[in-house]
This record gives sequence, C-alpha cells and structure tokens, in this order.
Amino acid sequence: ATSTRTHRSAAEPPPHHLSLMSLESRRAKSARGRRFLAQREPKLVENPRTALLARGQKSSAVVNELLTDLFCLKKPHAKHFRRHNAVHPWEDATPLEFLCQKNDASLFGFGTHSKKRPHNLVLGRCFDHRILDMYEFGVEASAAMAGFARGAGGGASGEAKPLLQFNGDGWENVVE
Repeated sequence: ATSTRTHRSAAEPPPHHLSLMSLESRRAKSARGRRFLAQREPKLVENPRTALLARGQKSSAVVNELLTDLFCLKKPHAKHFRRHNAVHPWEDATPLEFLCQKNDASLFGFGTHSKKRPHNLVLGRCFDHRILDMYEFGVEASAAMAGFARGAGGGASGEAKPLLQFNGDGWENVVE
C-alpha cells in the first residue's frame, strides 16, 4: 500500500474541510480558563523547559538514585514521580504524552529495570505535548551526588552544570 501526495492549488479547501478560524483561537468561559489559556500561548521569551522524571513498573536502586540526581540538577523546573507507573514508552507513548501534558513538561526521563534491559534510562523531548525523540541508555556505573563531599552535607551546588560522558568504541571511532 503506497500513498501518493498530490499538490493542491490555493483555491481548494484544506483536507477534512477544517476552517482556520476554528483552529486559530479557543475562547474560555471563565477568568480561570482565560488565565490557563494565556499561560499556554506562545511567548516572545519562553518559560524554561520542565522535566518529568518517572519510574517504570519495576526499577532498580541504581535507576532510582540516578533519577533523583537528575531531579536535583533540574530542581526548580522538574517534577519527580516517586511511585511506579505502568508506562512502556517504546510500545505505547500515549500515557507518557498524557503525563507530560498534564504536568506541562517538555523533557522527560523514565527509568526501568528488567532482566533483558537492566538499569535502563529513557530520556526524551516533547513538542506540542507529543514525543519528538527518545534515547535509551543502559546505566552500568553511577555515582550519587551525595557521595561527592561538598562541605558537611555532600552533593553539588545549584550553579553546577551537568556532564554526560559517553565512552566506548561507538563514540570514539568515526567512519567517514
């Protein structure tokens, strides 16, 4: 089954006969609804990206610790779900898209653990509350931020920039 695209002239109506006026704006009936829609409108200076960090049905202590550290790095602009979620991002992304829309998050991190994929971390981006791309990482070794001594309490400062280091033959050998 192949599909062919045809070029339409400007005089022809758009597919499904949608009018641009109905898509252009939504009107709220209450003041609360107007404030909500005003927050979601495009802005000249966008708000910082919010990250959603969640656990899968099963997650290991390594993955939980890593999600907590990512939350601490992104803290004012992050939501951390500590309960397990029945979400499988590679099979059906709609529950994850719903969570991102509900929490107004454009970045997400999802941690799971299974026999086939131990200590698995999925990081991704959303655009218009739809998943744009996802990357899957297998965590082999992780050091918690609390293990690094900073004064008496340990951890890292809020001004520190995160570092991701990629090692291995796949990252070092470039075939041209």
